[in-house]
Amino acid sequence: MIPTILEARSITTALVLGIAATLPACKAATPEASAAELAPGAVAAEPAVAVRLADVTRGPVARPVRGTGVLRLKSEVDLSFKVGGVVAAVLVEEGATVKKGQLLARLDPTEVDAALRQAKDGQAKASSRPARLLRQHRAERPQIGS
Repeated sequence: MIPTILEARSITTALVLGIAATLPACKAATPEASAAELAPGAVAAEPAVAVRLADVTRGPVARPVRGTGVLRLKSEVDLSFKVGGVVAAVLVEEGATVKKGQLLARLDPTEVDAALRQAKDGQAKASSRPARLLRQHRAERPQIGS
């Protein structure tokens, strides 16, 4: 049986509408596809990145590396001293290994000697004060019966 013209138009219209309804589902996935356009549970594919492989070799660095920051040692020790003063001589090299009790530097004795003299003068003055106070007390004490 041969379809009539009316039936042929109906079949053609149905085919065109069916194709038009399914075309949006056939579009190619793009990196810009939003999460809403993806099927539930689907993950957006990353675009392919071209890479080049090379063997690892030792040699000069082609480009210098430049940057800013703070350089610190893995371990630092805070040093404290009983006496301050001017350093007259440093007896070890920077980065050298040292041992407990090893002399690291010498201080200029000028300031230390001046502080020692001042302390001795203060001690002499303090030790003479009790005797002086005792003499004053005896001299100022009223004498009874004379």
